[in-house]
Amino acid sequence: MRRLISLTTLAFTLFFASFSPLVLGGEGGEVSDGQGAAAPDAALLFAEGQSCFYNTDYDCALRKFGEYRKLEPNDPAVCWRTALCILLKAKREQNVKNAPKLDAKASETAKDFFESVSKGLETVKQKRNTDGDGDLFCVEANLYMDFAIAEFGQKKFWSYLDGKDYTKKALEAAGRSSLPCARFVEGLIEYKAAEHPYISALYGIPHNRERALERIVNSARNNSSIFLDDIWFALFDIATDAKNAELVAEVGINDDYRLRLFAYLFAKYQRNSKLIKYYEGHNRWH
Repeated sequence: MRRLISLTTLAFTLFFASFSPLVLGGEGGEVSDGQGAAAPDAALLFAEGQSCFYNTDYDCALRKFGEYRKLEPNDPAVCWRTALCILLKAKREQNVKNAPKLDAKASETAKDFFESVSKGLETVKQKRNTDGDGDLFCVEANLYMDFAIAEFGQKKFWSYLDGKDYTKKALEAAGRSSLPCARFVEGLIEYKAAEHPYISALYGIPHNRERALERIVNSARNNSSIFLDDIWFALFDIATDAKNAELVAEVGINDDYRLRLFAYLFAKYQRNSKLIKYYEGHNRWH
């Protein structure tokens, strides 16, 4: 039983906890409350929050997203990004490789996480009844993945089962959208699940690495989303992992691709801890 739990943890937490950022959002170029584009001040706050997020300054991101929520309380995307910030901040503070543990009874921050995800899902369902936007399915999928990561972090058997169920709900939500963001969510889940094919097959989770990577690469094409850099960071993590050399070569990712990808990200996010580490480890950039 313990070995089963251990394998389940690896299969569904290592991947989602290792990417920063983890998951992607909507396809639109603006954040909206469902009644039209967000006000300029609100849009600026969200953009500033995104910049803090990508620079791995989660306290700054949480402040900006908190201010944005006061102006646009019915935007489910900010609920998702807030929850994701809390997860990544907890992961860093707990110094864990996999999903962090959140205790809503002992921590106001953890309580904020669960409230944010619940509020986001509730808002998505309300909006989906009126506008049917495929964008909402992408946000819904990511909110379910936030819940899944939190459940895996509890490291209890029943929590693992709940995490698996949330992962399947994320796939179901993504499957209802035709947007590139949905293909990214599907590819992201399938890519890591492929490392543990037997456990993934047991739970009915797709696990073809080649197909998963192609989905991730293709999801960046013709994509104007304000969350597009989620995909580039995910591809950067995959492309710079030595064990993936053969796999990434099959989809055309070579040294030149890696360097151009790094240059693009580092030009925008010079305070990102992962990019700084990569820069310091590659003399060709000095």
